[in-house]
Amino acid sequence: MSNGVFIFVDDDFNRPVYADPDPDDVDPDLFGAICERITEALEDEGDAKGCVTTGELRLAWNTHLKSGLSFVAFAGNASKRQLERYLKSVSQRYFDEVDDVRSPDRVGVEDVVVDVIPPWEDEDDDLD
Repeated sequence: MSNGVFIFVDDDFNRPVYADPDPDDVDPDLFGAICERITEALEDEGDAKGCVTTGELRLAWNTHLKSGLSFVAFAGNASKRQLERYLKSVSQRYFDEVDDVRSPDRVGVEDVVVDVIPPWEDEDDDLD
């Protein structure tokens, strides 16, 4: 799987608020790196947001410490700027549209996330 988006509450990695693809379908090393970044951010031992390259993929995360929500995206064909901009758009839309951000209607979250076009699906956005 070369592209993905997750939303986690705190460190509940077994039951993401949103997951595309299913975490079981993600390379275990990549999912481990995601969990490690989020855990470090929540424990104030790492950056709350960032973007790194792991293998052939870029991994970006944005943890909102006040709410305990983490937004994560990875892609093999997106730039750092594209991933960061995408996560910002997803998180803004999420906070604007979802009433109970820590316990949302999960079906409603899917409707919120799919309205934000990922850069890897937007043919007009250039890679840089």
